[in-house]
Amino acid sequence: MFNKSRLLRKIALSCALLPISLVANAFSIHGLDGKCLDVRFSNTANGTPVQLWDCNGSDAQNWYFDRGRVIGIGGKCLDVQYAITSNGTPVQIWDCNGTPAQNWGFIDNSFLGLAGRCLDVRSANSNNGTPVQIWDCVNQPQQKWWLAN
Repeated sequence: MFNKSRLLRKIALSCALLPISLVANAFSIHGLDGKCLDVRFSNTANGTPVQLWDCNGSDAQNWYFDRGRVIGIGGKCLDVQYAITSNGTPVQIWDCNGTPAQNWGFIDNSFLGLAGRCLDVRSANSNNGTPVQIWDCVNQPQQKWWLAN
């Protein structure tokens, strides 16, 4: 006899085990002054800050979308530090864990994250190494992003 729930479990398990590269193609995220969203020093440790940097095609600037998550170097998720919803909370990479701190939407060239706040370049500063944070959405250049592959 056909067991629909068992079949669905097998499909879900199979999909969960697919490598990220099979889920989506890598892309770079471009922001203020055409610079890229970058993981500091290509470090894969939990808590590594995300910053703005000249685009260079490195693994630190390759990202994937997967079920509302933005996944970067080492398979780590773009994450709002400590799930704090305040303006100015830093964005980092962290093991993907399915929490709201790692859920992102991309609407009108803005990444919407925790508490409906936007991915934002601190102080609208386009210097290399400028941290990325969440902030109230203000429809300004420091919150505008576009994707390229």
